[in-house]
Amino acid sequence: MGKLSGIRFFKDQWSDLELASADLTGKTVIITGANVGLGFETAKHIARMEPTKLILGCRDMKKAENAVHGNRIPEIRTATQIGDELVAWHIDQASFSSVVAFVEKFEAEGGGRLDLLIANAGMFPANFVKTSDGYEQGIHVNNLSTSLLALLLLPTQIKTASSGPTPRLVILSSHAHHLAVPFKDGLDPKIIQRLSDETYCTPSRMKNRYNISKCTSIFCIQHLPEDTPLTVVAVHPGLCYSKLGRNESVAQKIMYSGLRRLVGRTTEMGSRPIVWGAVGGEKKSIHGKYLDSCRVEEENDWVFGKDGKIMQDNAWNGTLEILRSVSPQVDAIVAEYLTRT
Repeated sequence: MGKLSGIRFFKDQWSDLELASADLTGKTVIITGANVGLGFETAKHIARMEPTKLILGCRDMKKAENAVHGNRIPEIRTATQIGDELVAWHIDQASFSSVVAFVEKFEAEGGGRLDLLIANAGMFPANFVKTSDGYEQGIHVNNLSTSLLALLLLPTQIKTASSGPTPRLVILSSHAHHLAVPFKDGLDPKIIQRLSDETYCTPSRMKNRYNISKCTSIFCIQHLPEDTPLTVVAVHPGLCYSKLGRNESVAQKIMYSGLRRLVGRTTEMGSRPIVWGAVGGEKKSIHGKYLDSCRVEEENDWVFGKDGKIMQDNAWNGTLEILRSVSPQVDAIVAEYLTRT
C-alpha cells in the first residue's frame, strides 16, 4: 500500500522520464481529449509508431474541424510523417448522446478493431455545473462518460485480442486521489448519484471533486476479470502545464501556479507516462494497476482498505445504474465480459 510522499513527488516531477515506443503497424488507436495539451502530445508520440488508424477525439465540432483543417493535424503530420491514417472525430464527454454517437461512428468506420483506447479527456471542476443530462460536470466527464465509452468499445477490444497482441485501455487518473481520502461519504450506496446533487455539492465539497473523480477512476479499472485478454491501467501524468487548470478557482490557480513553476512538467514530459501505459510494460505486471512516472505505483492505503472497497462497489454499481438508462447494450456487455466466473 502507498502513502503520499512529498520527497517522492518532487523527485518524480524533476525526473527525465523514458519515452516508450512500439511498432503499431496494423493497429487502431483512439485518443480522447487529443487536440490540446497532454492528449495532443500523446498523439504525436503514438503517430510516430505508425498505427494504421489514429482517431483523435475532440470535445466540440469547432475544435474537431480546427484539428483537421487548422494547424493541429498538419503539425502532427509534419512531426511524424503520418498521413491520412490520422483523423479527428467529435466527442463531448459532457453529453452521453455524443459518446454514443462517437461509438456508432467508430463501429461504422473504425475498421472492426481497436488495439488501444487512451481515455485522456478530463476536466477540473471548480464549481458546481450540471450537464444537460443532469449530472455534475466533473463526475460526468471524468467518470460516467469515460466508463460509458470504455464499456461500449469493450466488445471490439476483446474481439481484437484474438488477432494480435493484447489490446489496452488507458484511463487518466492522478496523484490527487491521495487527497480525496478518507472519504466517508463514499460509504453511501448512492454516492455517484449524490455527487450530482446540487444541495450536496457545496463549494467546500467541490474543492475535493477533482480528487474524488480521480479516485473513482482507479476504482473502475478493478472490474475486469484477471483472465481478460484486455490490459487496463490507470495513469498519473504528473503535475503539468496543461489546459486542465483552466477551470480552477482563483485560490487554486494561485496555489497550483506556484507549484507548477517550481516542479511542473511540460505537457510533452507529462505525456510520457501515458505513452508508457499504452505501450510499455507487460500485461502480467501492469494489468489493473495504477502507474506513476513510467512504473507501477501503489495506490493510497485507503483505496484498498475496508471502506475503500465499499466505495469501489458503490461507485461501480451507481455508475452502471446510470449507464443502463443511457444504452441498452451496457447490461449485455457487463454480463458477457465483466462477470467473474
